[in-house]
This record gives sequence, structure tokens and C-alpha cells, in this order.
Amino acid sequence: MQLEFKIQDIDTLKSMQRIQSMLQHPDHLLKSLGESLLRVNKKRHAQGLAPDGTPWKPNAKSTYDAYASGLSKSSYGKDGRLNAKGATKVANKKPLHASGDMLNSLNYQVADNELKLGFDGERNAKLAFWHHGGTDPYLIQPLNKRALAFGGIVVKKVNHPGLTARPLLDMPASDLVLIQSVVADHLKVVLNRV
Repeated sequence: MQLEFKIQDIDTLKSMQRIQSMLQHPDHLLKSLGESLLRVNKKRHAQGLAPDGTPWKPNAKSTYDAYASGLSKSSYGKDGRLNAKGATKVANKKPLHASGDMLNSLNYQVADNELKLGFDGERNAKLAFWHHGGTDPYLIQPLNKRALAFGGIVVKKVNHPGLTARPLLDMPASDLVLIQSVVADHLKVVLNRV
């Protein structure tokens, strides 16, 4: 004699089908991950922090000088020196925030079951790459003119000391925890719909 039990749990079956559907079409989950990672990376950039939480190296004196030379006349006193307002502007200038274009171009894309987090546009992507890893010293020469002019100085070439590495993107432990949390929340929402 054989005893056979057949158990059908419709709720469990529906739950498994929803999870399977989510895994086959993860766009919504990937968009949630993209938004979360974008938000934490932009916050770090605004604070001048690398992904591991260490502060970026401060701007070089020449960077502060170049920024100061571009300030309006109201930032200077009658003696030609920076006044308190101008000095505060220069002192508060954060690394990689000259125009903000590169950092503001950080974005994410979801396509073909893949999430990409990076910098939009060829120019911003190149700048981000150079700033992320730093560069060796390099020579700057004019492309279409006979000389370079900046800050009232005219020269035929400039020996640039290289860019300081300021890491922009990585996957620190805090981001891995964030990813786990977003995935868990997403699974809860999917299962609660059953």
C-alpha cells in the first residue's frame, strides 16, 4: 500500500513566479539601485570625499590663484588684493568643483539587464578618468595659436605637474550594504503583491 500526498500551495507558487519574473526583467530593481548609488556618490562628491570616505587632496595653490584671477572686481579691494569676500570664495573652493560640469554629469543607465554608473559625455568621461586615477606630469602647448594666455601671463608652453588622484567611483563596503538593502526591499515589495 502506498500513501501519496500532493500539496499545492498557490501562494507559494505565485511568489516563486513573481521572483522569477523579477529576475528575468530586473529593470525596476536596477533603476532603484541606480538611483540609490547615484545619490550616495553625488553626496560624497559634494563633500569632497573618495568612495572609501577619505577626503580628496586640497587644490594646489596655482588652482586657487587661477580661480581668484577669474573673480569679479567686487572680490578685490582698491589695493588689488582679494578682500574678505573674495578670500572666502577662494578658500571655500572645493576640489573638482571649478564649473561643476563633470561632477554634475554623473548619471546611470539601465539597458539590457545592466546598470551602468558613470559620467555623461566624452569630455566629462575623460576628465573623470584623469581625476580618478591622477596623471603624470605633462606638457601643455597651444593648438591653434602661437602662445598660451591665462591670468595675464603669456607663454609658449606650460609644464603641468600632473593631476592629483581623487577617486570618484568604486564599490566600498557601504555601497555593497546599500545594494543588499535595496534588493531586500525590492523583494519584499514583490512578495507583498502576492
